[in-house]
Amino acid sequence: MDDIKRIKRELVVKGHIFDYYHDTVQISNGHVVVWDFIGHKGAAAVVPVLEDGRILMVRQFRNALDRYTIEIPAGGVDSVDEPHYDAAMRELKEETGYTFHQLRKAYQMRLAAARLRFSNESIVNVAMQCGFDDVSSLHRNFKKYFKVTPLAYRKQYDSDNEMPADIQEIGDYPGRPH
Repeated sequence: MDDIKRIKRELVVKGHIFDYYHDTVQISNGHVVVWDFIGHKGAAAVVPVLEDGRILMVRQFRNALDRYTIEIPAGGVDSVDEPHYDAAMRELKEETGYTFHQLRKAYQMRLAAARLRFSNESIVNVAMQCGFDDVSSLHRNFKKYFKVTPLAYRKQYDSDNEMPADIQEIGDYPGRPH
């Protein structure tokens, strides 16, 4: 890239989403050329997973395609300084009505229920492996979500069943909710 040097950038059109520029560039053989450049502040997306494992998608009209598409929630950042995480959370709420915390809580409850049903882990370990701060947090949320305590839920099922492999892996992935 040392042999290519941008001499100037001229704004041709300032758009709502994109800005269009002409860049005057000196290339490696010494010639000066004009290249097109499209500027964009950036974007963020999120892949929301519902408690039953389905991926939450949105239906959006895309002008460039002249049709509707089904896609994950996504959108542009409001400024180059806006953190992409904030933009992703905003788009999730705007486009689906869900917040990250709602989806996270549903995921934690599903994971805790699976661990209670298919393992002999202590309830303390289930709480920690599912990202709850403590056992009382698991107990309170579990009772609110399932209308029964974790221990009562466990007693409803024969814990001699082997935990399915996909459930075993859920709690052990890097970046799991804490």
